[in-house]
Amino acid sequence: MNKPTEARTKKFWEWLGYRFFTYPVLDLNSLFIEYAVPRFRLKYGGEALYELLLQWVLEVALGKDKVDPALALFWLLDKVREEDKK
Repeated sequence: MNKPTEARTKKFWEWLGYRFFTYPVLDLNSLFIEYAVPRFRLKYGGEALYELLLQWVLEVALGKDKVDPALALFWLLDKVREEDKK
């Protein structure tokens, strides 16, 4: 799983409502606990969060390839961001 570009990371954080000169690091602490998942829950609700986290767990735990859990969560959230644009 590839690391996102700086531009994509910026779009991701701005989609979640953050407008800073520097953005949080893409790790599980910032994504899961501090920023992204709580904002996702506020924006989409508990059921959507449950579905997202279920996908994430399945991808990380049962995926064929070893994946970085933080990057897997980022890309799932970013996929939702891309679908929001449509």
